[in-house]
Amino acid sequence: MNLHCGVCGSERLTPPGEIQVPGTSAVTFTLKPRAGMFKSRPKLDITKARACRDCGTIFPVVSRTLLARHLDEGSTEDYGD
Repeated sequence: MNLHCGVCGSERLTPPGEIQVPGTSAVTFTLKPRAGMFKSRPKLDITKARACRDCGTIFPVVSRTLLARHLDEGSTEDYGD
């Protein structure tokens, strides 16, 4: 399976690598908000990412188990699955 950059369409993505931000061990990403005004927005601590070698876009790498844990807390249809 070839991965493509979601911005420019290039197939030239780096292998997953560690995200290094001074002073932190992970970067926090907030998932798309759930339906409803006062629903929580799940946050994931990401430690790995890929980068596009053509346009420089950074893509977080999320394990299926971590993502499934957050999806189990609410409806999967809110995430477009």
